[in-house]
Formats: sequence, structure tokens, C-alpha cells
Amino acid sequence: MKSTISTVLVTGASRGLGFALITVGLAQGYNVVACSRAPESINIEHSNLLKLKVNVTDIDSVERAFKSAQRIFGNINIVINNAGYGLAGEFESYTIEEMHRQMDVNFWGVTYVTKEALNYMRESGTGGRILQISSVAGYYPSPCLSMYNASKFAIEGLSQTIMRELDQSWNIAITIVQPGGMQTEWAASNMQWSKAHPAYENDQSWRPFWKNYHGSEETDPNKAANLLYTIAQLDKPPQKLVLGYDSLELIRKQHQDIKQELEKNVALSTSVTRDDFDPDTVEILRQNLQSM
Repeated sequence: MKSTISTVLVTGASRGLGFALITVGLAQGYNVVACSRAPESINIEHSNLLKLKVNVTDIDSVERAFKSAQRIFGNINIVINNAGYGLAGEFESYTIEEMHRQMDVNFWGVTYVTKEALNYMRESGTGGRILQISSVAGYYPSPCLSMYNASKFAIEGLSQTIMRELDQSWNIAITIVQPGGMQTEWAASNMQWSKAHPAYENDQSWRPFWKNYHGSEETDPNKAANLLYTIAQLDKPPQKLVLGYDSLELIRKQHQDIKQELEKNVALSTSVTRDDFDPDTVEILRQNLQSM
């Protein structure tokens, strides 16, 4: 039966932040479409809950999920791209299959869902909100997580580009969410490990760090879920939302490092301009950038 209640579609909904988004969404009166590879593990029954078996790496599966959500609830107002996992290990230790799998789930899964969400929100004429669950790792990369970092960097680049392509009249807004450590199973049962590479046996400082990380995470997933619903209701939600002190400090450190190196190498950076280049055009560029 179709409803005028706002509907949220969540991927990676069976545990962690995804599960928190289900419970908080239902408590706030939303219709919730819970997408998971194992929807039978979602031990909630509710008239406003639609549990769907979805493989985000399969575009046909994603398209079917949106059609089912529209058929049952009649609208899709919020899409939260939460599906993903961590692949830990030194870069040289990864197999080709492990690397492709990480990008398939964390990047291509988000890409497929985002593309379907944009098409639905634009064609429906009602607009909507898309929240991309990235990570502080999408801005400040940590050792032993190279492919995970790469997948989150890719999500950020994709999302920031799309933001600049959207017509404001469509009323579609994208927010990139950058959590630090969250009290979920990400660093425990959700973490996948490569086989240690023998060349790195003398430097084991990061494998133990990530193996012992679970339990020390800062952010409460239920508080995060409540905040994300608040953000989704704003007329102009932030383009980026940092979650947690740890994420804030790491991003500040990255800003500082980038700025210092940028200024240190200005002479090198500008040494490649052509001989007839007019430096006055730089000010025009600055003004144009301010309007973007």
C-alpha cells in the first residue's frame, strides 16, 4: 500500500550503522527500505519496513530494489549508501581478486545506487537527499588500508563532481559523511584480511593496530543515525559532514600538511607556466572559483 510518509532506502542495513539507521528511521516514522545481502538476519518486523535482498555490485539487483520500494511505498526521499567493508593488509599482500572485490562493493556499489537514486529523484520531480557513507579514510589515508582508502577517495571524487552537475531546481542534495571509528563490527567480523607479505614481516606496526582496534572506537552508531536523519531534513544540508573527534583531527592534520607542502613548492608549481602567460588571469580564476 502506497504511503505519503517519507521513505528512506538504506544499503548495508543488516548491522552496524545500517541497522541503527533502520531502528532510528522506524522510530521517527519513516518508511524504511532495508537492503542487504542477508535481509533475513534483520530481526525487526514492522509495517513500515521493507526488507530486500540486494547485491549492490549487481546493477539489476539495485534497479529491482528501487522498483520494489516505489511499488510498495510510492516514494523514495532519502538514500543512504552504507554498504561496504574494510580490507586490511599491506598493498603488496593483496591478491587481484581481493582488490577488485573491495572496489566492486565500496565504490561500484555506491556508484550503481547513486545513479539509480539520481534518476528516480530527478524523474519523480520531488527531489531528495543522498548520503554517502565515506570515511575519514577518504581524506586521510591510513597504512594497511590502501584499497579501502582508494575506494573512499573515489566515492568522494565522484560525489563532489555530481554535486556540481545537479540543477538546483531538482532539489537533490548529496552529503558525504566522513566518520572516524564507530562502535560497529567494521574492524571485527566485517574486516577482511589479506595474507601477510613476507617482505613486510619486519614492519608489523599496522597489522596489530587494526587487529586490536575494535572496542576503542569513538562514535556511537545510534547517535550518528539520529544526526544523519536531521541532516537529511535540512533545506541545505552540508556537502561534507565529519563525524567524531578522531575524524576531525585527522582531517585537520591533512589540511595542515597539504597547505604546508603547497606553499613550500609554489615556485616549483608555477615554474612550468608558458612564457607569455599573463599572471593577472589568476585573479579571474580565483573569482570564478568563488562562485562554484
